[in-house]
Amino acid sequence: MIENISKIAKNASVDWVKDVLKNIDVPRIIGCIVIIVVAIIIWKAFKHIHKRYVKKNNRVENSTASHVLYGIVRIIIVLVALLSILSVFGVNISSAVAGLGIGGVVVGFALQDFLKDIIMGIHILSDKFYDVGDAIEFQGEIGIVKKFSLRTTEIELITDRSRISICNRLIESIKKVSDMVDLDIPLSYNEDVRYVHQTLGDLSKKIAELKNVYSCKYKGTERFEDSAIIYKIRFFCNPDVRLDTRRAAITIVQDGLNAAGIKIPFNQLDVHFDK
Repeated sequence: MIENISKIAKNASVDWVKDVLKNIDVPRIIGCIVIIVVAIIIWKAFKHIHKRYVKKNNRVENSTASHVLYGIVRIIIVLVALLSILSVFGVNISSAVAGLGIGGVVVGFALQDFLKDIIMGIHILSDKFYDVGDAIEFQGEIGIVKKFSLRTTEIELITDRSRISICNRLIESIKKVSDMVDLDIPLSYNEDVRYVHQTLGDLSKKIAELKNVYSCKYKGTERFEDSAIIYKIRFFCNPDVRLDTRRAAITIVQDGLNAAGIKIPFNQLDVHFDK
């Protein structure tokens, strides 16, 4: 079946070539140049109008919707210009469109992964799963979305600022990262609980004063373990600086506990010998 469709598409393309070669002359070449110039002018005008709209409404120019809109408009302008050029050379547009449809079937079989990327890209856009500037996790790496198209998502890793491109069909492996960060602090059972609560509450207020921290709250006792009681501090910060901010918060906790005379315990194992 695919071979038959390929033959039909090939014959249609041969007819286009014959029509074009038969009607080549100077006026038609000039007409093609005019069409190309008009297409470029339309594209420039669209970019100018878009920039004015972004500036007027205080929106981000490189947002997800903006990238997709650019791609769609560019494709439309190119297709219209191409069909107009074919029409100038006497090509039957209806048969050309039919030929494109047949060729599309062939391409569809050959480019299934490509089409999956497009479909998943549309889902990401329509469901607003993430946008440019959001933090996402992929294969254990956290990165900030820098570019988005219907085919790929480009992120910048927060660890070393390197960039990777992710096919949108891998959306099931992508997780949007929250701006919430938890600190689980293990302390000895021998410590005065009220003093611990007071100290960690005061340290939470210091963490809240860190740059890029929206808010911070001491949550209290989290759980009991063999050698320690686990207490939790939760704060919210920009995901792209969460590593540096977390380290700064841990330093505040460590210095504060030392100043308060509260020791961080290590794992202990009691061994009993039978006499």
